[in-house]
Amino acid sequence: MNFRPMENTPLLEPSAQLGFTINRDLPEKLRAPLPQANEALSLLPHLTTVSGQWMLLLAGDQPILPADPQLSRVVSRLGYEIDSAAAEIGEVLSALQRAAQYLAHHGHATCLEAQPICHICPLKPDCPFAAAA
Repeated sequence: MNFRPMENTPLLEPSAQLGFTINRDLPEKLRAPLPQANEALSLLPHLTTVSGQWMLLLAGDQPILPADPQLSRVVSRLGYEIDSAAAEIGEVLSALQRAAQYLAHHGHATCLEAQPICHICPLKPDCPFAAAA
């Protein structure tokens, strides 16, 4: 496979175009109220929404669950929606961060989209999807 850099598209815009300096100002911007943090991330080219949500959760300490496909699949199969799952996990940010990472890994390793491996799943007793399968 032959990879070529995208022409005329810098990975990061110059600070003057962003309105802030990546190394110095971005950590503070990520910890701002969620609308302002999202606005700062929207200025970064090539950053997907899901990647931005992971940054907000893990680096910005924002109490959200990213709409990551694997994480969303596990949460949905357990009978929750992303927002209600985040609320049920609670206000303890470290617990939310760990849960997001564990659920995303579980979705990648066990709760596969096409062929979930329900017979080895530790969540099987509490999973409506496994019960219906």
